[in-house]
Amino acid sequence: MNVNPIRYAVEAILKTLSESRHYEHFVVRGSVSTRDWMGEHARPFHDLDFLYTRQNHIDGLVDIFKELLKSSSKYGLTLDINKIDTQNIWEDSISPGIRLIVPFSIKEEINELQVDIAVGDPLSQPPIEIKFDTQFFDFFPIQTVTLEIATAWKLHGLFEHLNGPWQSKTLWDLYLFCRYNSLNKTHLLEAIKLAFSSRLDPLEILKRFVYGDFGQSKQSKRNWKSDFKKFHAKEFMDLSDVLNYLQGYFMPILNLENDGTLLTLTEVIEYRVNLLREMECDEARKKLKTLSRKVRVLPYKAYRTIQHIKGSRLGPSERSIDINKQHILTIETKQPSDKVVIQEKLDGSCVCAYRQGDDILALGRDGDLAYLSPNESRRLWANWVEKNTERFLALLQPGERAVGEWLAMAHGTRYKLHHEPFVLFDIFNQENREMEYLQMKNKANAQKFVTPKLIHIGAPCSLEKALAILDEGHHGSEDAPEGLVWRLERSGKVLFKAKYVYPNKLDGSLLTETTGKPSVWNWRPE
Repeated sequence: MNVNPIRYAVEAILKTLSESRHYEHFVVRGSVSTRDWMGEHARPFHDLDFLYTRQNHIDGLVDIFKELLKSSSKYGLTLDINKIDTQNIWEDSISPGIRLIVPFSIKEEINELQVDIAVGDPLSQPPIEIKFDTQFFDFFPIQTVTLEIATAWKLHGLFEHLNGPWQSKTLWDLYLFCRYNSLNKTHLLEAIKLAFSSRLDPLEILKRFVYGDFGQSKQSKRNWKSDFKKFHAKEFMDLSDVLNYLQGYFMPILNLENDGTLLTLTEVIEYRVNLLREMECDEARKKLKTLSRKVRVLPYKAYRTIQHIKGSRLGPSERSIDINKQHILTIETKQPSDKVVIQEKLDGSCVCAYRQGDDILALGRDGDLAYLSPNESRRLWANWVEKNTERFLALLQPGERAVGEWLAMAHGTRYKLHHEPFVLFDIFNQENREMEYLQMKNKANAQKFVTPKLIHIGAPCSLEKALAILDEGHHGSEDAPEGLVWRLERSGKVLFKAKYVYPNKLDGSLLTETTGKPSVWNWRPE
């Protein structure tokens, strides 16, 4: 008989646990214990997930579990306890934990098993004992949570992250739990209330799930279609059908009034953030920290910082180019092939569209996914990229990225835009090198992308002359324009860039965090 080493290791460890003095304190979670609730769609398990109920901190947990692992050797597992890798996980959660990567061997075949152990998760009902369906041992008991608690955790899992991302697998599991089982609705509601309140989340945010835009974005639908292949389902089920079923299921249980509020991601983020700020407790502060976490796609920033021309207003930690570079840009070049390009500098958010295979990913300047940003303007950028995917696919080769200014939200300059809100100023190739200006400009023109106003191209150009041409700006600025960007190209390569920002320019003077007032928009989707 062929032995699945991961399955055997899981069974051996759980068998050992069932015989241990620690048994009553380890509650099994995850696919190991939920398979019986998933109908014909049960999937294989690849790891172990526990809730440890004896304490609300992780101190000593590693030693306790290593003791269990040592005892499992009697069932044929060969382990080197000293080679187990451990790390803290979910540190900003009310339910922190540890992760152990356990190397083991069975009949000299070496494998690894991931084990996650959490603490501090409150239970609305005591754990239940079930007989584990084994392949390699006689039946033995394990402790797990009730179906109602597992379902409540899945529902909250869709709102775990403040900035809105959720996993297709979580939604699918939630659907299976509700579709193939009979749940006690009273116990379920109690479990839902505890799952949300214990994590400082109000039930009201579920209005977005029941009545609002949850799962409606193209990104959500694309993720669902891609992830569904891993669900061991016989036939594809559309995301809208799953959501319709769950909305109908939870509507009478939650009994939330559809008053027209908290129906969008933006509303829910703002509501949750404001509530957490009002709480002024350590748990709320920890949760707020998670808002700024980014999911980076690129191993480097999508766009590097540009140094300043002499006389430009410097921000904190910013620097000016040296006198030799300034001389080349404004007075005299060094090589016959040198070419100076000057464009208007725009005042918005630096963003990026990156081609990954046949997909276009909307990123922020740090190379992070824009649709996961807590910033509404950045999420609008992600939506805009989705709607213009075909243009970006025609513009970029795989591995290339387009970088530009996103002018939807006013930062320090208001614009009465006479063109679309994205202004493309650079294309980077697969080697992270900028294309020369004319090549970039021609590619942009072919796909009807706007580029910054060309102030000058050719020989060096003085600051005074460039500012005279800039005048009041060329992109509909209602306030003073922000400035200029120089670039030096030589033999088809961009050697360096420099910028000029007016000395009286105030960064972010129109942003809510500066004014305390609502955001000022240059553009909003209709």
